[in-house]
Amino acid sequence: MVGNNAWVRYVTRLIERDFPNLSACGYRLTSQDSPDYNCVAWAADDDQRWWWPDADGIHYWPPNVPRELALEAYRHTKHLVTKSVRMILWKKNIKK
Repeated sequence: MVGNNAWVRYVTRLIERDFPNLSACGYRLTSQDSPDYNCVAWAADDDQRWWWPDADGIHYWPPNVPRELALEAYRHTKHLVTKSVRMILWKKNIKK
């Protein structure tokens, strides 16, 4: 339901606030937010679980991968494809 105009305006403001250089590169919203899974899970082709390296172990995170917000932890996640690591790096560069 990306057609919800109020939602699209709201999310667009948040995205462009957090990634100010993104609009120059061009992007489009392809789906609404979901409490069911997040971008890390999506990159791992998992739409059933919320992936996050939280220290409390509340959310799913692959075994034997450090639970830390570091690119190295994502690289060690065997379930993530090379494309998702590139996307994380790309987003990090856009934010600068």
